[in-house]
Amino acid sequence: MKKLLLSLILTIAFASPAVAEEVVQEEVGGWAVVNPETNQVHGVIVCTESVCGSTGSWGGVLPGEYMGCTNCSLKFQTKATDDGNVAGWHGENVTYIPEDETFEMTNNYSTEDGDVEQVMVVTPSQTASDGKDLYTGVKTKIKLKTKPVNGQTATVDTVQQGTKGSVATIEVTYDQWTATSPLRYESDNLGNEFENNIDSNIESIFDNRYSNPEKEEEYRNMFYETITTLTSKVKNFISSLFGGI
Repeated sequence: MKKLLLSLILTIAFASPAVAEEVVQEEVGGWAVVNPETNQVHGVIVCTESVCGSTGSWGGVLPGEYMGCTNCSLKFQTKATDDGNVAGWHGENVTYIPEDETFEMTNNYSTEDGDVEQVMVVTPSQTASDGKDLYTGVKTKIKLKTKPVNGQTATVDTVQQGTKGSVATIEVTYDQWTATSPLRYESDNLGNEFENNIDSNIESIFDNRYSNPEKEEEYRNMFYETITTLTSKVKNFISSLFGGI
């Protein structure tokens, strides 16, 4: 299976010597150019609070026209890294969320296992907290809805906090199978925990369903193939996120 790739647009810019001299005592960062009608982020510029902030010299509005947007709002998006680099996210799938002053990047795509929704949420104040990695301020939520197997589906929810590849939680729900509540996995070695336990967790549910062996066998014959096939799709998806586990 091909590894799933996170889709985003990353703009990189450097402060000019003139700007750097002017704001030598002030911290620069990435400021999003936001369409005030749609909240879409048209671009990211290098700026400071005293210039681009709501009480700054531009009053929180970019002068003139920028990539088809006029009267664009300016919103702080990312901190500069320790090497002076300023970067940020923009594009048709990047929006500013006024309620909590975060940014969301949404991607929807399909795989052979099912349909995927990916949402990356950027908290500006937490970006580059280590001085190097913008992803310290990014939480990524990825949801898979599997293709149906005998009329049943499974849903996988993963939450990744921080650096790419560091998945914090995995939750698996068998949507029409009422024998189990969502299966949740959370640990420092999450990929291996999931891989080592998902099959035994499913087997345990089947084994403990009935005390009567005949009823248990009947129940297994009804659902086992469907559930294990769905589980294979789930495992394929998680494996692709981890790059193979």
